[in-house]
Amino acid sequence: MTDVKKTEDGFRLMTEHGDFSARYVILATGATADLAAKIGLESRPATEPRIKTVLVVDPAGRTNIPGIWAAGTVAGRERSCRRDRRRRRPGGHQCDQPDQRRPLGGHDV
Repeated sequence: MTDVKKTEDGFRLMTEHGDFSARYVILATGATADLAAKIGLESRPATEPRIKTVLVVDPAGRTNIPGIWAAGTVAGRERSCRRDRRRRRPGGHQCDQPDQRRPLGGHDV
C-alpha cells in the first residue's frame, strides 16, 4: 500500500497494482511508519529493540482515525504476547485466546 484516503463510504487504498475500495482498514505487522505518518495516524516510540515506532491505539486496536485499526507489532502488541508464551500456561497462551481484557487476542475489530 502506498497511500490511504478517506472517502464518503470508507477508504481508497492506493497500491503499486492499482486502487481499491475498503469500508475499514486494518494495518498489521509490516505496515511502515512512513505510511502511517502520511495517513495521519498517531505514533509513539516502540519498546521493542528492532522496532522504532508503533501506532497509538486503544485497547481494541482503534487508531485516531475512525475506521482504521492496527494489530500485532505495529500496534505495540508483540512484547506482551511473547511474555505470555514463555509462561507456558495450561490450556494455551493468553494472547491466543479471547478474554475480557484483550478480546480476540488483543484486538476487537
